[in-house]
Amino acid sequence: MNKLVLGLCMSLFSMIILADDSHKAVEVLRLFFNTTESMSASFIQTNLDEQERITEQSEGEFVLLKPDSFSWNYQRPFVQKIVATGNKVWFYDVDLEQVTIKKIDKLMGFSPLLFLTGGVDLAHDFRVEIDSINNAVVWLRVIPKEENSGFEFIRLGLEQGQLFAMEFGDNFGRKTKLNFIDVEVNSTVDSSLFVFNIPAGVDVFEE
Repeated sequence: MNKLVLGLCMSLFSMIILADDSHKAVEVLRLFFNTTESMSASFIQTNLDEQERITEQSEGEFVLLKPDSFSWNYQRPFVQKIVATGNKVWFYDVDLEQVTIKKIDKLMGFSPLLFLTGGVDLAHDFRVEIDSINNAVVWLRVIPKEENSGFEFIRLGLEQGQLFAMEFGDNFGRKTKLNFIDVEVNSTVDSSLFVFNIPAGVDVFEE
């Protein structure tokens, strides 16, 4: 990100979180969305059951490009690729040699991955609250207003306006935590990353 723009965003972020304003949680999130056109990072994902016990851990990397594209690649302990662009999402399970294609509007529930693109109506569809503020670190809690969203909440960890962690919980008490490493914001992104070519010989299911 351009240093001047980054400095301005950090200043605005600080002003918002220090302001005594009941709408500051929404404004913090809007600032993040409005100043993030692309994002890439490595991630560590931890899945927990309803008793907070770790059920699975995985690692990978992702690239996101507004308004509607992302590439989410699991690398360890299994390899799976998720590519979304326009109104379609491709799920490629390498071990199973299987590709599943879904339309975004037919995905069950609400996808936190799609939420990161910022293509949402915050005021209409969500309630946004500030969970905690510690110096330049803010945790936001985003709660879908729609009862059938499939998710109870999403928590976003922002440091000086930039995302470093994410957590979401489903309606069964299970949680997924994501920690982001080597985050790059607004770097040039190769659009070919969001073109999925189905490998030869795999099973294809389209829903």
